[in-house]
Amino acid sequence: NNLWNFWSAFDFCATVLTTIGYGSIYPRTAFGKIVLILYTICGIGIMAMYLGLFSKGIISLVNFLIDLATKVIRTVDRQFTCSEVLSRMFSLLVVVTALTAFVIIWSWRLSSSNPRDSFLKAAYFYVITLTTVGLGDISMTEAKPFVLIRVLFLFCVGLTLVTAVFNALRSVLAAHTK
Repeated sequence: NNLWNFWSAFDFCATVLTTIGYGSIYPRTAFGKIVLILYTICGIGIMAMYLGLFSKGIISLVNFLIDLATKVIRTVDRQFTCSEVLSRMFSLLVVVTALTAFVIIWSWRLSSSNPRDSFLKAAYFYVITLTTVGLGDISMTEAKPFVLIRVLFLFCVGLTLVTAVFNALRSVLAAHTK
């Protein structure tokens, strides 16, 4: 069964760049493996820059909003204080909550639009994918083009949120060790 067409190639390229790698499609020739090695070296670096840039933007926005809320509260209660560690921990909580809500909402959406998929199966798919484990037991290779594009876009957003969680955690640890 030859699954190689434009959309499966698109899916393959995206799963390599995101380091998910389900294993449902892979190169079989020496030339294909060499091309994949080169593509991986260049592509993962570019993807890491994208994830880093956007996740830092998310964290900066959350931190700005927390700092703004702190200033507003101080106008009402001049005694109010919020340490940097507490502020960064709240930022981590906000980002973890956003990631959890993202997985729940899109798992519900996927399971409600496809009667063959339960909520658990959809949640499992998103968690395994967003953690880049990509076991290969569930793959989007045979999805319709519109569904594939939507899911790959969601992967990018979800991976950005996962990266933001790690950045927020790093920020908490950095503030704690000052």
